[in-house]
Amino acid sequence: MKSGILFIILTLLGVAVFAQQKPAGAPVAPAPDTGTRIVIIIHTDQLEQITRDTVQLEKLIGHDTLREGNTKLYADSMYFNQRANEVEAFGAVHINDNDSINIYSRYLKYYATPKKALLRRDVRMTDGKNVLTTDSLDYDLPTHVGTYIKGGKVVNGTTVVTSINGLYNGNTKDVTFIKNVHLVDPAYKITNDSLTYNMETKVASWEVPTVIVDSTGTIHTKSGYYDLKKNLFYSTKRPVIVDSAGSVTADQLAYDRASGNGEARGNVVYKDTSSNTMLANHVFFNRARKNVLATEKPVLIVLQGKDTTYIAADTFYSGLVRHLRVFRRHLNALGDTSLFPPGSDSSYHPRKKDTSAQLAYEEPTDSLPPGKDSTLRFMMGFHHVRVFSDSLQAKSDSLFYSDVDSVFQFFTKPVVWANKSQITADTMYLYTKHQSPSRLFAFNNGFIIQKVAKDFYNQIQSRTINGYFKDGAIDYMRSKGNAHSIYFAQNDSLQFLGLSLDEADAIDMYFEKRELDHVVYRNGVKGTTIPMGQIQIEQTRLPGFRWLEALRPKSKEELFQ
Repeated sequence: MKSGILFIILTLLGVAVFAQQKPAGAPVAPAPDTGTRIVIIIHTDQLEQITRDTVQLEKLIGHDTLREGNTKLYADSMYFNQRANEVEAFGAVHINDNDSINIYSRYLKYYATPKKALLRRDVRMTDGKNVLTTDSLDYDLPTHVGTYIKGGKVVNGTTVVTSINGLYNGNTKDVTFIKNVHLVDPAYKITNDSLTYNMETKVASWEVPTVIVDSTGTIHTKSGYYDLKKNLFYSTKRPVIVDSAGSVTADQLAYDRASGNGEARGNVVYKDTSSNTMLANHVFFNRARKNVLATEKPVLIVLQGKDTTYIAADTFYSGLVRHLRVFRRHLNALGDTSLFPPGSDSSYHPRKKDTSAQLAYEEPTDSLPPGKDSTLRFMMGFHHVRVFSDSLQAKSDSLFYSDVDSVFQFFTKPVVWANKSQITADTMYLYTKHQSPSRLFAFNNGFIIQKVAKDFYNQIQSRTINGYFKDGAIDYMRSKGNAHSIYFAQNDSLQFLGLSLDEADAIDMYFEKRELDHVVYRNGVKGTTIPMGQIQIEQTRLPGFRWLEALRPKSKEELFQ
């Protein structure tokens, strides 16, 4: 065995290995012989002086160990070119840096003056927490930047990232994976062609089309980040989340996987499994609870056969019917704390946030009738509710709908316009079948008004009103309970004959081609007819008369304003 002290220019791999400034195998110009040596040979079994292609080399064989400062290099054999300041190491190459970083390979080529290391075959680097494996790695010591271009894998706890190319920055601990990137974790998988991952913060970020898949669904995104420690996702450029409840698309999306809470901002499009669509500028949702809170000019679009109904309100809330008993706690908690980072219009970095108020409630007792599907939903609209479809328009302060009975319930000063009729009451229910209107039920202070000419209105007032639809239009209506009517009689030429003032237990109205065809009075009928020339103005209005045509939505576009 031979041992001794040999000084050469070498600052050998003082940090974690990972990337490059030049492509693997790129030639490096020989450095001039300065005559200065700073590497110590700690041990070798055999030392020889050899000549190869007229170049004089020193050959170390067997259990070779070099040291430079706090860095040690181990190998089965080494060649040292003193003039060019180059070292080649073979066999079981092992670099130990300050007892914290260990790098292994089967081959090493080191250029001393530019301080570049080329590691080949079975390369593995570990700091005790993270492991990089690749077959070819170039490392620049001064900048602590390294690259691989023939495939590599990083294992960070339970997270595994693979790619064709990779670049590592030892100063920032950022790894940029390029081409055919796959980040796999037990909870999710991220796939794209360019991903930056920080091994300390465990934040993955991207600026290319990216797909994230977890147990609940899929996220499609073009720009954003995923904080693996905090389970926070944030994205811009119209990301899309798709799951069993539907899909949500927005200019910006934030999602907390731990709680299931999400927040969408800017031109939000939310679609449920029934192909209904919610448009809004701000939406909160929970993927686990499958509930949604929409604000900032939300509009719900409901497909109804050949017709489409548009519903606008200040706020919409939707959830599972089995959660109905605690929907107010859903509503109060959902949206308490924004998920978006400060300056989220331009920042893609996560922030700490308090999620203690986010949907912190117990699983409620099942509210469904026996045998009902647990996926059935309900929806509420709060304040300034407006409805538009070709066959029906409506307005009220609030609205409730449930999949259990397919009934729209209008509360607080509701008004419904169907054909040429205006209907008001304290409360109104609109029953639907196959997503089309089938029956309208108005109760307490029911009032029907139909304008027949300027200042001429047919009117019916009663306790309840039942209207039945056919092919999306009113076919028959019954007013019952102390029913009173004012009716302007006309001949076939539509000339007015007089004013009929009548009352009955029930009044039936029959429609043809969306026009009132005839009226039938039933039980306890009383009435009188006043000729046109004798009509007093006060006789032309029933108590509580309100003509609200100015409030009637005239088009779907109005609802988006």
